[in-house]
Amino acid sequence: MTFEESIAHFMKEIQAENDGKSIDFIIPGYASKQFEGYMSMLQDLTLCIDALHYFSEEKCPTVVSASIYYTVIILYGKCFTDSSDNKYPKLEVKDCFGEDVPHLEKIHEKLMLLRHNFAAHRGSTLNEFLFPYLNIALGTFEAHVRIKQEKRLKPTKEELSEYLEIIVHLIEVVKEKLDKAGQKLYKHMVTNYSNGLLANWKIAGPYEPDKLN
Repeated sequence: MTFEESIAHFMKEIQAENDGKSIDFIIPGYASKQFEGYMSMLQDLTLCIDALHYFSEEKCPTVVSASIYYTVIILYGKCFTDSSDNKYPKLEVKDCFGEDVPHLEKIHEKLMLLRHNFAAHRGSTLNEFLFPYLNIALGTFEAHVRIKQEKRLKPTKEELSEYLEIIVHLIEVVKEKLDKAGQKLYKHMVTNYSNGLLANWKIAGPYEPDKLN
């Protein structure tokens, strides 16, 4: 589905859902970056919670366990990493972990270490340990370089509890930011755009310009 087709699809959905008791308007893309960003974070963090619950199942195939683990680490880290040039927001540590929850910042640091050195890049963590060694056959002196390795693809019970705690906390932080972004977006629209311009951006519902003020 192309970008244009997606817009057309959502417009039809909004028109079908409108009951005639409210009005729906298009919001310019440049004005909605903050709101979009926090909504995306909320969806990602909620998915992390759903994913972590799978670890409570006794029989979870390794490939499923690994996929879930990487999903949680990557989506968590995505909330705190730069979004290049698209101006979407990211979470800042100082805004998320106050003096009342110092232990959560330590959990955050563990998750970001896994994001940087285990999921996104190849680095040094306790989740992946490699031990190369040299084997030389007696008599022939034939040499081989061999390796022992271990990769942990699921959290421990303690880590699972920590991850659930910090993600539930962040969901509340993001909900508050989302609410503020929504209020700011509403004020921006009604303050900076005339009723005539809003009429051109109407998606669905009756429109009476005088009732918007």
